[in-house]
Amino acid sequence: MTSIAWGLLFAVIRRRGLLRPDIDAATVDRIRRAYTLGPVVYAASTALAFFAAVPGLLLNVSLWVLWMRLCYRPARGEDGRM
Repeated sequence: MTSIAWGLLFAVIRRRGLLRPDIDAATVDRIRRAYTLGPVVYAASTALAFFAAVPGLLLNVSLWVLWMRLCYRPARGEDGRM
């Protein structure tokens, strides 16, 4: 449910134009796809955990890694600056 709530919050922020102007469209699209896929993977990991706890937990952890690596910051330029 938390994943769905974050996805809805992000959708509202995007639709109302509340994102910082330096966030590019590719970053926004990457975040949107991750939030769309999140609830599906969480549901699958929960179902899998009933039959095999460790693989279910590892599938859940894979999303945590995704959230950490998603990179919400704008891409750096060639000179290293944002």
